[in-house]
Amino acid sequence: MTGLLFYACCSLGLGWLIPGQIVAGHRQIGIDFLVGYCLVTILLFTFAVVFGLDLDVSIYLIMAAASAGILWRLRDFRDSTLDHGYWPRFHPLPVLIGLGAACIMVNGGIDYLPTTNDEFTSWIGNSRWGCPS
Repeated sequence: MTGLLFYACCSLGLGWLIPGQIVAGHRQIGIDFLVGYCLVTILLFTFAVVFGLDLDVSIYLIMAAASAGILWRLRDFRDSTLDHGYWPRFHPLPVLIGLGAACIMVNGGIDYLPTTNDEFTSWIGNSRWGCPS
């Protein structure tokens, strides 16, 4: 459950830091989420391999940037040029995240924070410290 919340919040927050597409007065939240998810993966790799930061520090930096993106976007909801009646309640994104959360709860939860997959986690470690022999 922690991983789902982490990725959902960080993906939206980072996606909202990037200027998004506005079509008919509505932001395209699906594109924002996809861009944010890609940024999470890129930032995890960059922080771990390029800068040599620990995973904990990397996650805190990503969460801080995502929190700034969420606060930035919430500030924009006061802007009268955007349609305040549109929030992603009619978009499949919150439905799918809710469905994922329900499946996790029914199956007893997840006790670790997964990254894109375990191979990605292994790949970051191998690229940072070299392949084990």
